[in-house]
Amino acid sequence: MTAISQLSWLRHGHHGVVERHDGEYVVTEFVDVIVPVWPRRSYFVHQDDDGAEQWLEVPLHRTSVVAGLVRTTAWMVALGCGLGAIAGTRAPWWTGPVAVLAAALAAWATWRLGRLSADERELRALLRRVVGVGVPPALLPPKQAFAVRQQLDAAWSGRSGRSWQDAVLDGVADELLVALALYHERYALADRARRNLTASESALN
Repeated sequence: MTAISQLSWLRHGHHGVVERHDGEYVVTEFVDVIVPVWPRRSYFVHQDDDGAEQWLEVPLHRTSVVAGLVRTTAWMVALGCGLGAIAGTRAPWWTGPVAVLAAALAAWATWRLGRLSADERELRALLRRVVGVGVPPALLPPKQAFAVRQQLDAAWSGRSGRSWQDAVLDGVADELLVALALYHERYALADRARRNLTASESALN
């Protein structure tokens, strides 16, 4: 147990929401001393079938940690220096430029940092349909990723007598194959499986 974790009297808060999509997002719990100062653990937050919010602990998420450290602090610096610059000539000359820079950093960290690309949003929606939650396997602790991989393997075995790898290479279009490739860390096959889906959809149209 670390020294910081023993200080139970310190206030804890959740900051650094990133990768928000369709009710799911990543957030980090921090030790707060006016502002977030120390990340403790990250969570992937999603909703179960009944609509209840579920918090799945994941390894510390770098982007969420950066967002949590920067957003609140930068906004406070921007506000403090901005008010000082507006107050009058007694404020140091540098308060105005610092306020502008801090506001720009805070805006970037709030509205740009941790946004998902359109391709990643589509992929997470696919995972949510297949697995039930859109968390990428790379975010999961190894034991949980292994358990999901076993479930996906069993699902494919019950559906087909051939290997999922051969099915992907043969052009079979199935969302389960994309999830299988991702959970087996076969990223080239995952891309191929997604192209199979796109080709199938184009043929139908």
